[in-house]
Amino acid sequence: MVQLTNFDADYFHSLEGENAWIALGSEKYQKDYNNQKYFTVIDAEGEKLGIVGIFDFDQQKNLTHIVIDPKYRDKGLLKNIYHKLMEKTGAKFLIATIDAKNIASKKAHEKAGFIKISDEEFENEFQKFKYKYER
Repeated sequence: MVQLTNFDADYFHSLEGENAWIALGSEKYQKDYNNQKYFTVIDAEGEKLGIVGIFDFDQQKNLTHIVIDPKYRDKGLLKNIYHKLMEKTGAKFLIATIDAKNIASKKAHEKAGFIKISDEEFENEFQKFKYKYER
């Protein structure tokens, strides 16, 4: 069972590096992103498993940002983490954009029940796939 706790920026940077992108904290991003909510994911013993966030950008609602600690990847945590995120935020659906080269994330999202909604034009322009999850 996972829980969502207060966002730990130091932990995020330990996973992604000091210059990693996040929809928080920078004036540059504050004007473009709205309703940002980020959390640290922990297990029942308090061990940090990763970071998850949700935000709006332009007309797009409920975009997600997830980073699972490498030592906890391939453990089937994604669906449980996203369910907790939906419970905590009241989101009815989630949107994930995944780098086209990140095959592991693409497969994990599909296994968790996400459905690909991007078209070829979007994928070619942004080199990303867009997925949607609804409960």
